[in-house]
Amino acid sequence: MNYKKSSEISEQLLSKIISVAYGNGSLSDKFLVKRLIKKDFELKELYEEYRRTAEAVHSLKSKKYEPESTISTNELKSKPRTIIDDIYSIFLGKPIIYSAVVTVLLISIMFSVFNEREISFNGYTLAEVEKADIDSRHAISIVANIFKNTGKTLKTDILYKEVSVPIRSGINTVNKLFNKEIKK
Repeated sequence: MNYKKSSEISEQLLSKIISVAYGNGSLSDKFLVKRLIKKDFELKELYEEYRRTAEAVHSLKSKKYEPESTISTNELKSKPRTIIDDIYSIFLGKPIIYSAVVTVLLISIMFSVFNEREISFNGYTLAEVEKADIDSRHAISIVANIFKNTGKTLKTDILYKEVSVPIRSGINTVNKLFNKEIKK
């Protein structure tokens, strides 16, 4: 093995030193590493460091993890059931019922799509159509007025007072700081 300094030790040699220090190296690796550490003080220090680490690792005892539960099983059982729990357990908790409901829903949709019967329609009178037109225009105008008022409130109160004013004051503060830096 050709090496000059510990910073130039090859990956292969470093791997052999580590495996020997941990006690996993082959007989030829042990012989090679022992011969090299007798010749080089830096390699010997490196080997000793890994050997001490290996001893510390091997001295650790394994412990079984036992989680500390703060909730006992009695507390879980004593929780009162609500109607939502009952509905969940009836419909979603049992896959057979859930599958049956989905199947019935799909069959009813398919039946309604493929059923080609005509719908009878007697028609509306002219007075009914005019009244519906007036009622719908009235409803749309109410909604439009509400949206217009909401838009004004959004523009004046929220965007101007709550967003624009703090941003403007922040930008002014930054400009003042930059002007002070430029003047210095």
